[in-house]
Amino acid sequence: MSRLRRLITVGLFLASYGGARGLAFLGVLLLPRLLSADLYGGVELALSVAGLLGNAVGLGVPQATARLRLLLGHERVTDLLALAFLLSATPLVLASMAAAVATPLWIVPLTLVFAAIYGAQYNLSFWARAEGQKFISTWVDNGTLVLIGIGAGLLTVLQITPDMSASLYGLWAIAFLLVMGGAITLHRFRIPGLWINWRKAMREGLPLLATGLVLAAFVAAPRLLAGRFLSLADVGALALAARLCLLLLIVYQLLMTWNFRNFYIWPADRCDKVLSAILIGLAGLGCLVMLVWPLVASVIAPDFPDLSRLTVGLVAGQTVLWAALALFENSLGRQGLGMKAAPTLLLVGLFAWGVIELVMLFVPVTSHRIALAGIGLMAAGVTVQWGLLYRSGMCLPRSGAALASAALPAILAVLIER
Repeated sequence: MSRLRRLITVGLFLASYGGARGLAFLGVLLLPRLLSADLYGGVELALSVAGLLGNAVGLGVPQATARLRLLLGHERVTDLLALAFLLSATPLVLASMAAAVATPLWIVPLTLVFAAIYGAQYNLSFWARAEGQKFISTWVDNGTLVLIGIGAGLLTVLQITPDMSASLYGLWAIAFLLVMGGAITLHRFRIPGLWINWRKAMREGLPLLATGLVLAAFVAAPRLLAGRFLSLADVGALALAARLCLLLLIVYQLLMTWNFRNFYIWPADRCDKVLSAILIGLAGLGCLVMLVWPLVASVIAPDFPDLSRLTVGLVAGQTVLWAALALFENSLGRQGLGMKAAPTLLLVGLFAWGVIELVMLFVPVTSHRIALAGIGLMAAGVTVQWGLLYRSGMCLPRSGAALASAALPAILAVLIER
């Protein structure tokens, strides 16, 4: 490829990436202006649980896609992903409709339909990355947030206050279209031996799914902790800080989308250098988010509960560790350590959650303490991941040291607020 053609390709990729991430990042930040703090907190809590459930859509087949396609030599995985999506997402959509009839709590059907949409996002994301479809990947990696951003943008322009009943009908329509798309894709690309290949993919992917679910629980833990101990309004305030910190993940996903295949074939030393640089860079961005928080919060959500810079710094540190969890997850998949990692991480996570429950019995529960508990829990998870990689022979000393950079936003906040 000539240099000019490569520059054009990179430019188009960045434009596509910027458009998709702009909708996902800026569009979602419109929600606090449309919703009350309580309602926004409920929506964010539903999205957190739905993201966790959505990881299970496909029963491990999406998680196996990279190994099947890049390491084990499968020529095509499109029909497998379509079948796996249909078998999981269809019951979720039906359950969401049933829940809307059976319970007056709007958060339950909202969570279930979001889980089906997240499932489509994850299936498409794994397919696009394994096939090297970088431009498609830029849009589907955060497909659910892109849809929410588009919806929030339209409601803002039309000056319409969201209604939960109408929103549910709209989400059901989107989920129905995704299920129909999955059925058409399966009919179009189905090849002989589909069920045999599907069972084989499940056996390959279930250990990775187990690890993925545990890691998704670690990522969701800070918001679930907030939902467990705080009011929905306080959940909304912490969630808004986390949304602003998505700026860090935009940069992280840009680098991962461009280099996803490379992380499966690069030598461990090169992976270590790149991963450590990513983590330190993200921590620097986290410091920037912490510094601008008071100004941004006063503009976006002036009626939300106040958060200190220290609390936002801790949320930014959580985001750095979120990226580290995902980066190390790829390395665990490369090493085939899904079966070993999942039980260990699960035990560590449950123990950490138990300690947090115990501590909260004796101290006043505040947003600051919940943010601190969340970063501690995630730090335990990435430490376990790093240790498992080290024992497998994939030593990442620079990345291990770079994990400490997650504390930089909070440390800077303490210095500023002294």
